[in-house]
Amino acid sequence: MEAQHIDTAYLWLCHRRQHYPDNADIWHLRFHWQSERERILDALRQSSYRVSPLQCIHRADGTVIHLWSAADALVAKALALAIRPHLGISKRCTHIKGNGGLKGAVRAVERNSTWFRFVIRTDVKAYYESIDQSLLLTQLSAHINDRWTLNLLSQFIGRTVEHGGLYRDIRRGIGRGSPLSPLFGAVYLQELDAALEPRDVFYVRYMDDILVMARTRWQLRRAIAVLNGVLGRLKLSKHPDKTSIGYIARGFDFLGYRFSRNRLQLARKTLDNMRSTLSRLYEQKKADPQRSAYLGAYLRRWRGWARGGLCEISVDLAVRARSCEPKKGLLWNNRRSIA
Repeated sequence: MEAQHIDTAYLWLCHRRQHYPDNADIWHLRFHWQSERERILDALRQSSYRVSPLQCIHRADGTVIHLWSAADALVAKALALAIRPHLGISKRCTHIKGNGGLKGAVRAVERNSTWFRFVIRTDVKAYYESIDQSLLLTQLSAHINDRWTLNLLSQFIGRTVEHGGLYRDIRRGIGRGSPLSPLFGAVYLQELDAALEPRDVFYVRYMDDILVMARTRWQLRRAIAVLNGVLGRLKLSKHPDKTSIGYIARGFDFLGYRFSRNRLQLARKTLDNMRSTLSRLYEQKKADPQRSAYLGAYLRRWRGWARGGLCEISVDLAVRARSCEPKKGLLWNNRRSIA
């Protein structure tokens, strides 16, 4: 890890935590940045850096998150930048920056779906929480030879959470929200990438959302056998409610879109989520005279997301949101093709 990684990570951290409250430790780090930078670099050079316990934070909406200290988040980001080129991540793992992202996966599926007949779409049940930490460290050690780097990675994987003066060690799974988490998620399923990528099927993965398309039933069965075998060895399992197998011609959902022959639409769940958000926003802004402007701005942003990265593909976008207002009713009925 070099000083440039720390400096890049610092800019990223300042942006990510720019709206944190006044008592957050990010402001101490920023105010004393020059001295803190040297302290962190010295600790990393001397292999003496120690990761602090995560803080358990209860949000206003009732959710609970585990938050790294500002210094630890900085080191985690710098570490992610340093190790990323050495991990040999497959191009079929699209959630990693530079591999196409969600829209890249959607474009690839749309382009290739006409050449295949059968599809399996699944994801891993409780993926982050089910990752075996020992197996993950073994996989990382195959790409990284530096013992101190592996030691630092092990601290972020085998983490401790503090809440109300009580400390709890997490011995299974990886944390969410860390800049290292996408890399861990990519590395842990590398065996699956290596097993399915060279076969005579189409395979793509976005974190733990997996899709395989095949020309024949036999090819699909072999791919499913490989998938089940790899997941079993990694102590993972498919999510029973999110696994579907069938004909491509009948259509299937993947990454928020509905794929069918010569047609790409938004999935029903995507539309339902939009309606739910729109309804909540309507209630929150009920007394605001600018309510219509807020709702219109949200719909414009949402439409921009729906068509973003898919300009060369015709997408049917049907937006119909009813009953956001219980008495009068509110209706957006825009049916259009996004090109």
